[in-house]
Amino acid sequence: MKKLLSLFIFCAICAPYVVGAQNPTGGAAASTGGASATTGGSGAATGGTRENPLASQSQRMIGLPNPLGDKVTSIPDLFYLLVNSLFKLSYIVIAGFILWSGFKFVTAQGEPDAISDAKNTFKYTIIGALIIIGAQTIIEIVKSIITGLGIA
Repeated sequence: MKKLLSLFIFCAICAPYVVGAQNPTGGAAASTGGASATTGGSGAATGGTRENPLASQSQRMIGLPNPLGDKVTSIPDLFYLLVNSLFKLSYIVIAGFILWSGFKFVTAQGEPDAISDAKNTFKYTIIGALIIIGAQTIIEIVKSIITGLGIA
């Protein structure tokens, strides 16, 4: 049963690649340029002219669209996009920790140790937020300097 399930999963994963690799015209991909290998003919059978295999191959190429759109065209752009995404995620985490420290303040009910813990949570959250904002500011400054110099 395990082998059957493994075979099914393998086929389900590989089937789109096998089906997508077929020639959409139904013929063999190698038989489009001049003489076919199955007929045994020569180039003279098609009038003596033979197509350039590289030209016909370039006509059959399929372009792959950029999944990230027009925003990312190079490795530095990808790095910048990833870093900005991490900054956006960090802002959500900061908001969550501020809410968590507020919850700790409410549930402390006057206990000095619990209030001290809530104050520490809030203090370290604000310190972390300032570090993240500072890092983002430094990255923006360096990026503007690099683009201003025309390096990237």
